[in-house]
Amino acid sequence: MHGLELDPDGDGTILRTEVELEINRVFASFDANKDGGVSADESKRRPSYRSPFSGFVGEHFAGMDANGDGILQVAEFVREVLRMFDKQDANRDGVLGPSEWRDGVPQPEQKKQK
Repeated sequence: MHGLELDPDGDGTILRTEVELEINRVFASFDANKDGGVSADESKRRPSYRSPFSGFVGEHFAGMDANGDGILQVAEFVREVLRMFDKQDANRDGVLGPSEWRDGVPQPEQKKQK
């Protein structure tokens, strides 16, 4: 997860609900024709909404298209991203604290003292 980018209120935690909101915004920005699905062509375009998850859509489109129909449905996208969130949520509290981020962001205990 991209911790710092996904912490909109800057409190050092990422709520599952914050991630859900973010991924729904990302999905909507890729769905150019507003038909409720993202085609392979739509996944390759630059979305109108910038997010850490924007690149994820194009890079992992085929793997997220669970039913293999060539159209990524919002449920497929949400399921995959929340699966990753849940994997990182070690204590299963629906909140990722800094110690649960696994994207190379320095953790408080790793920061150098000045």
